[in-house]
Amino acid sequence: MAGVIEMREFHAREEALDSEGYRAISKVSVMALVLGLLSLLAPIFPAFWIFPILGLLVALVALFQLTRAETNLVGRGLAVTGLLMALLFGSMGLARHYALQAIINSQAEEFGTLWFGLLLEGSTLTAHQLVMDPKQRVSPNVILSEQYENDVQLQDMLTKFTSEELIQAVLANKDRVTFTLVDNLSHARDRHTITNRQMYHVTFQEDGATRIVPLELNISCQFDKTSGQTYWTITDYREVTPVNNG
Repeated sequence: MAGVIEMREFHAREEALDSEGYRAISKVSVMALVLGLLSLLAPIFPAFWIFPILGLLVALVALFQLTRAETNLVGRGLAVTGLLMALLFGSMGLARHYALQAIINSQAEEFGTLWFGLLLEGSTLTAHQLVMDPKQRVSPNVILSEQYENDVQLQDMLTKFTSEELIQAVLANKDRVTFTLVDNLSHARDRHTITNRQMYHVTFQEDGATRIVPLELNISCQFDKTSGQTYWTITDYREVTPVNNG
């Protein structure tokens, strides 16, 4: 009988040692740490923002599980580390994205202002060059007016450009037209090109009256890997019909 009691006490002590000496690591905490490490990619490209978002959620789930009294798991340090990394690199990704977007918006506005200025000062040939594909533009080493005189295709393209109603109106009223940026509508990018959609108001002063034309301008920034240069282009411009909410 004494032997049975001693055996039970032995097993009880073993179970106590097992429970105190070994506790399994939470798999959710490990996952939170892995996602935290993957969050290092977040500042590189917006598609990688999924890692800090998931890392934040998984880390919170892990911490919640570890605070439950009945759990026999460890891994709080892993979960906290994953949480902090997700917050840090996720914030860095957001900050970098919006900083770059602000820079691109500013540069696009400068290019749009340049284009409008060329139209208003009568530099029609140069303004036309900026709406062309960079690969089709005249070389800077060539006299622009002579190239247009000798190139029938360029002449046809210029005629089409200057025959557009909006361009005609601007060229005919150069001293009575102003351009005002109203809003940056959108910002899109692919591997080598960034495109900004901007809304401008073109204001005409005609016979003492003011006429405002909403103009949507698409401005692209393209990086040429071959030459290592960046090219800006007015890819589209169109008058926008105001929405009548009445």
